[in-house]
Amino acid sequence: MPDKKIIPFDITKKYKTYDDLSNDDYREVGGIVAPFFDSIYVDKYDNTIGKTKSGIEVLIPTSKK
Repeated sequence: MPDKKIIPFDITKKYKTYDDLSNDDYREVGGIVAPFFDSIYVDKYDNTIGKTKSGIEVLIPTSKK
């Protein structure tokens, strides 16, 4: 069987980033401004995704130690 090149999954095409959010998707609480998600879930690839009220799915970065 010949070696096939596997094209890596481009996560940025499936999910948005914080830069794609509008000002309405952010909230300020106690002087801290952060994205406001209606729900957060983990997809089948173990990526943490936040979903805004407007339906935008945003990839939440995780830190690896």
